[in-house]
Amino acid sequence: MGRTRLKDLRRAMRVGVTGAIGSGKTFFASALSEDPRIRRLDADRIGHEALQPGSSLLPRIIAQFGRKILDRSGGVDRRRLAAEVFSRPARVEELNAIVHPWLLATLKRRITRLNHRPGIDIVVLDAALLCESGIASMMDRVVVLEAAEAKRHLWLEERGYSLTQILGRESAQWTPEKKKQLADIVVKNDGTEKDLQFQAHRLARIWLRALQTRE
Repeated sequence: MGRTRLKDLRRAMRVGVTGAIGSGKTFFASALSEDPRIRRLDADRIGHEALQPGSSLLPRIIAQFGRKILDRSGGVDRRRLAAEVFSRPARVEELNAIVHPWLLATLKRRITRLNHRPGIDIVVLDAALLCESGIASMMDRVVVLEAAEAKRHLWLEERGYSLTQILGRESAQWTPEKKKQLADIVVKNDGTEKDLQFQAHRLARIWLRALQTRE
């Protein structure tokens, strides 16, 4: 699903990294950005800004989900919101309808800000909902991380997620098979962290070498 000839880019290359929950996408995106010419943006962390006190979206979120989701500071308690949202698929859609347009506009601004910054050749967007939100259409390359369900679930359970929580989050995302339909590259996370890091570094070298052919 190649989108752009790298040598024709006149701005930073945009790479979207996604995958099912627990697939290793954030580790992979972080490994890519170990090269100083590659900058990583964490879409999930940026999305959390919408939940902070003073956010322009906060009144709409409170109106939709009630004050029971707030913490003592007046921002959204993400665990309470998750318990409310992931228990019913319709609630996920309600939250996405509020947050996604804002997130898309915010990401566009931040990516544009990095486009021509000296020393930055690649912007990596680490986003769980890269495909679902439509953000994938902004990318020059989409990388989907693939890991066995048993491995993903074990990793998540070791970090305190219950099976109910895992399944709730999975139901709010596209299936791995559907995500792969938008992928330019599928990275199999079936080894160690060192193996995954090696794959990230290899891809980074390939892309940076291709970008060096630009005039």
